[in-house]
Amino acid sequence: MPQPGCGAANAGHGRSQISAAIAKQAEGAGLRPAVSVRHSPAFELASRIADLAPAGLDHVFFCNSGSEAADTALKIALA
Repeated sequence: MPQPGCGAANAGHGRSQISAAIAKQAEGAGLRPAVSVRHSPAFELASRIADLAPAGLDHVFFCNSGSEAADTALKIALA
C-alpha cells in the first residue's frame, strides 16, 4: 500500500508551505469545469506558462491526468 504523500515526494515530504497552498486553493474550489467557468488562478498560471513558452506556443489547457490530456489533445486536433 502506498504511503500517504508519496505522490508529492519530488516536492519534499511534509512541507507546510505546500499543505498551506493546497488548503488556500481548496477554500475557493468547487466543481469548476475548465471549459465553462473562469477560475482566475488557472488563467493567471496559463498566462505565465504561455509567456515562458517559445513563440507560437501560446495556448495552455490543464487536464487531470495523462489519459485525459491525450484524449483532449486528440479532440482538439480533430476539431
